[in-house]
Amino acid sequence: MGAEANGQSVAELWCQTTAEDQVILHERKIEGNPVTAVEVLGDKLNVNQEERSGILTHLIQGGDLTAYGMMNAVTRTSQDVESYDRATELEAMGSQVLSLPKATWREIAVAR
Repeated sequence: MGAEANGQSVAELWCQTTAEDQVILHERKIEGNPVTAVEVLGDKLNVNQEERSGILTHLIQGGDLTAYGMMNAVTRTSQDVESYDRATELEAMGSQVLSLPKATWREIAVAR
């Protein structure tokens, strides 16, 4: 889908992250229940129930239960919505996963 609100794609944003940041995203693992983790993330990002279901599906299909996997699941879900504007919003939300504060990610990661 389209460019994000700031005009950058997730791929461009990913390329701009440092190698250290990329390692951190892979180390930020979902330690609790993935279903609940998606619910908590959905609450934080204002994602509706259908989109949460898509995020969970893509998270599980991707097999990467990390912040990076969650980012990919959110951006992949953007391809499933009919509204271009909402798809663009979801892509932007995916990039927000890259910059979640450590405490916020922890809340998502350990959700039971």
